[in-house]
Amino acid sequence: MKKGLTALVLLFISLGITIHAEDRGRVITFEKLPQTAIQFINQYFSKDQVLLISEESEIFEKEYKVLLSNNASLKFDRNGEWTEVECKLNAVPNDLIPSKISTWIDQKFPGIAVSEIQREKRGWEVRLMNGISLEFDKYFNLVDYDD
Repeated sequence: MKKGLTALVLLFISLGITIHAEDRGRVITFEKLPQTAIQFINQYFSKDQVLLISEESEIFEKEYKVLLSNNASLKFDRNGEWTEVECKLNAVPNDLIPSKISTWIDQKFPGIAVSEIQREKRGWEVRLMNGISLEFDKYFNLVDYDD
């Protein structure tokens, strides 16, 4: 019994050391981004300078954050697929907004651009330039809003 308890304690200690020593966030160069993220930035934000890139690691996840000279911030998953685009000064590129969401916004909020979009497993979150937040499910149905 005592050996089992000792082994369990040692396991938790080693797990705690591993978690503590894990690389939680570090600045990296553009070339160290996954190729998919590099292509995304070159396609949609080629006119903007990359100011800072950080790689943040957790036990089972990795995320890349990119800050651009136009004050936009981008987030990518471990494979380089974008998960969030936040544009503080300009609109999110239209090609990043699913057509059903774009059509819905054009009908309900004509002339109001999207300032932020998040792509998640359960759906999409969109913030408009007028501050309204919209949440859509994975089938592009509006499920929540906040003004």
